[in-house]
Amino acid sequence: MGGVLLASWLDKGLSEKNVIIVDPAPPAAGAFSPGLSLKIVASADEIPPAFQPQIVFFAVKPQL
Repeated sequence: MGGVLLASWLDKGLSEKNVIIVDPAPPAAGAFSPGLSLKIVASADEIPPAFQPQIVFFAVKPQL
């Protein structure tokens, strides 16, 4: 669901430069974004200190 929302925002003009995806399995997140240059990191600690988001969006997939 998070990927669908992000795709919609990108279609409406959100710049890829303004997006950082935090995913403990970065290769899985990369599969969502072929052809896009989204920054994908495995931990929030990897987000550059100068990055100042206007919005923080959490999309969580519960694991069974």
